[in-house]
Amino acid sequence: MGQTVRRVVLVGGGHAHVQVLERWPTASLRDVELIVVSDRARAVYSGMVPGLVTGQYQRSELEIDVEALARRAGARMVLGAARRIDAEARRVEIEGHEAIDYDIASLNVGSTVRGLTTPGVAEHALPTRPIGEFIDALRRELADNKEIQAIVVGAGAGGVELALALDAVASADGRGGSTVTLVDSSVRALAGYPAAVSRRIHEILHRRGILLQFGVGVAGVGSEGIHLEDGRTIHSNLTVWAAGAAAHAFLASSGLPVDVDGFVQVDGTLQVRGFPELLAAGDCASHANALPKAGVYAVRQASTLANNIVALLKGRAPREYVPQGDFLTLLNLGDGTAMGTKWGASAQGRSLRWVKDRIDQRFVRRFHA
Repeated sequence: MGQTVRRVVLVGGGHAHVQVLERWPTASLRDVELIVVSDRARAVYSGMVPGLVTGQYQRSELEIDVEALARRAGARMVLGAARRIDAEARRVEIEGHEAIDYDIASLNVGSTVRGLTTPGVAEHALPTRPIGEFIDALRRELADNKEIQAIVVGAGAGGVELALALDAVASADGRGGSTVTLVDSSVRALAGYPAAVSRRIHEILHRRGILLQFGVGVAGVGSEGIHLEDGRTIHSNLTVWAAGAAAHAFLASSGLPVDVDGFVQVDGTLQVRGFPELLAAGDCASHANALPKAGVYAVRQASTLANNIVALLKGRAPREYVPQGDFLTLLNLGDGTAMGTKWGASAQGRSLRWVKDRIDQRFVRRFHA
């Protein structure tokens, strides 16, 4: 009798799954069918987007060819968006395709952006997710508008980097009269970071002439700018919506265990609570340690995720993922320098931009054929 073929389905082409594909032990798992489900054949590395905006990188330098990685791992690629995970029946429902049953599945679908239902966002703002669509739309807007009157909604790390990148573009192109405004309902930028780090980034933002509007929410977005909850309007011809991570709606509607924000709850082994055959990593997962939404976790979880998928197939016990206590955060400041922060301390300089560039490019080049 022939050996039973088991099926592993990787849902999403995020930072963790591309590493699972890179590490996949094809030779030792001949009785396993590997399938990748993703709505895009290429993934864009988020850490390099501000550098793309300022012209530091070309689009191809940010892209990871997930379809090519799948081929090299001996996997079948299904191009379509997952619409439901039936964890009881072990089935993935996919837009435009037949459902796929699985023995083991993993979710690495990232996140979307908070506040997309705010009036006018869909018509008049550029959400930063999906990244590929955001990049294309932003480049069109920058080409069409000689004078930039930009608003970035959201003063987390991504929003701060994009505000600085837009300021750098306006300065480099000699777009006189351009302004960049950073808006957030929090009272300071980088609210999740130590106060000393926030103070440093505020000093940098002030020095660069970026306008700050904190402590008030956005009530709506119009063709002429944003409307604040206190009744004021800030005019713009470009509104970037970077309001933080939100969970994809299909995770909760699938009946998976989710936290109050809709992210899938996983235990220390990255297995979804109550469903040991289903794992999740990166932004879409809500870890027991309450990890912040940062790409570095998806990158670092990949080793544990790959090990545990194989362990489950081979009947071995999965291992625990142990997150770092802290990690080096490097922000591209758009002017040839970067700011680094770790353990509450921070520094700025060209050497740190070189370090960030080296780390980012080395990661992406790992997956190039």
